[in-house]
Amino acid sequence: LCDRRQRQMCIRDSDVTVRGGTQVYIEFNLGDVIQKKWMECFSVKHTFKNGEHFMDLHLVGGQFI
Repeated sequence: LCDRRQRQMCIRDSDVTVRGGTQVYIEFNLGDVIQKKWMECFSVKHTFKNGEHFMDLHLVGGQFI
């Protein structure tokens, strides 16, 4: 098990060029946490369904305190 806090979120307007090892700049406000930083995509799963593109991202580098 992971001893760090984990969050899940949905991001729209995704980019098909994102791959594992890619760095992405994120800005989000979760109420108790505000993040503006570069994070690394540890893994990415792209899904194409009914003309839509979805991504499951495992990002590392952010710290939720």
